[in-house]
Amino acid sequence: MQDKAYVQWVLGHQSAVRWFDLPSIAVFHEPDRDFENEDADMSATNFIKDYEAALGTQNWATVAPLISDHASVIFSDGSLHMGKEAIKAAYERNFSIIKSEEYRIENVRWLMKAAGSAAYMFEFYWTGLIDGQEASGSGRGTAVLAHEAGRWVLIGEQLGSMR
Repeated sequence: MQDKAYVQWVLGHQSAVRWFDLPSIAVFHEPDRDFENEDADMSATNFIKDYEAALGTQNWATVAPLISDHASVIFSDGSLHMGKEAIKAAYERNFSIIKSEEYRIENVRWLMKAAGSAAYMFEFYWTGLIDGQEASGSGRGTAVLAHEAGRWVLIGEQLGSMR
């Protein structure tokens, strides 16, 4: 099958497999590619901005539309949250602990970008108040997006330390 590319990613204990037509799949690791100026239909880049802003609201109702029902998220502490309800519980717990949070996503590096899916690596930074004291953290992450029902949603994210 020379006209197809096989892509598999593993999130927690779930695995997703997809065949892509070669003309539709982006070349992996293209640091000089300008994804910002590609088709308006290819708005995975806009998803990152929307996700960053939604997390900054500390309001699950704002974040929820950006998360797939079947998503999996692994936090920096290694905890695995599978499914939208588990992710909701984890995010709401963080929202209740960290007050006045500011969240930033920087140094995005696209791993692949196609019509129906995309993956990127990034650095994240947060500051806020925990028990009235200033607190902050940072790390690296990898996220996988899917284009579902006409919009980009997070289907997997793994966060880790900067070390």
